[in-house]
Amino acid sequence: MSATVGGRIRALLPPPVRRRVELIDQRLLLRRRLRTWQRLVAQRRAHDQRIAWPPMSAPLPRHRPPSRAVVVHGYHPELLAELLHQARNAGGDVFITLPDDDRLMERRVIVEDVLGTSPRVLVTENRGRDVGPFTALVAAGELDDYDVVFKVHTKATDDITRERLSRVLLGSRERAEAAVRTLYQVADVSILGDPFHIDHEVLHEVSADLRRRIYRLCRQADIAIPLDYTFVGGTMFAIRRDGLARFKALGLNLAHFVDESEYALDSRAHAVERFFGIREQAAGMRVAASDIRDLFRPLSRL
Repeated sequence: MSATVGGRIRALLPPPVRRRVELIDQRLLLRRRLRTWQRLVAQRRAHDQRIAWPPMSAPLPRHRPPSRAVVVHGYHPELLAELLHQARNAGGDVFITLPDDDRLMERRVIVEDVLGTSPRVLVTENRGRDVGPFTALVAAGELDDYDVVFKVHTKATDDITRERLSRVLLGSRERAEAAVRTLYQVADVSILGDPFHIDHEVLHEVSADLRRRIYRLCRQADIAIPLDYTFVGGTMFAIRRDGLARFKALGLNLAHFVDESEYALDSRAHAVERFFGIREQAAGMRVAASDIRDLFRPLSRL
């Protein structure tokens, strides 16, 4: 309906009805302006969170170097070998979580071909995609002794996005070491991720189902329900020991997640994905973006 026709129809309305329609229009206009402002604020925050990484010559603590581990969830066998090669760049222990289904033996063969018998393999029920098995490792205390933990998985998406999510942290030994140094030396950063996937959300704008699950997690952790929050979309990140301890205190385990066959867009896994950032925000910490200046150079040059 054109503005002219709409104006003519509005002129035919009784004055009380016309005033109510105008009031509704004003509210809609204010709401659109508010959302535009929130989007601009989120973009500015994401930009401000791109911190400068400490130089490679920055000294590590004298008593010992930070210990690190990589947790790889291998759901898609065709992508697993590439991710395992990247996991070796961290120079620490490697944990592999594999869903127990008809392609389990295929995944085991790939793990042995790339890493031999060195990684610790956990075969789990196919619950919560990559988040459920990671939570199971945390709940079992397997990651308690590591200063920095990298979490990656075989994400089924386009090649550029998938490569960027993991490569930004583990694309080379220098890149992995820089991530460890950043988390160990920047006091208020506890989670580090790909800058293209540092997402900022306003809680009232997410779906009702996802919002309800986030409410429950916040109540369970006894923290305030946030108006907005920042998290790493895609759930590939590096997290510091104290951040992982705060997540472990929530008391989640694999049984809290649904089977893959029942997986929905707004599942518990998506709520937990956001809760990593929400929990750290409540503790006065922040989710930071990594440096991407050398991201698109060949790996051999990094």
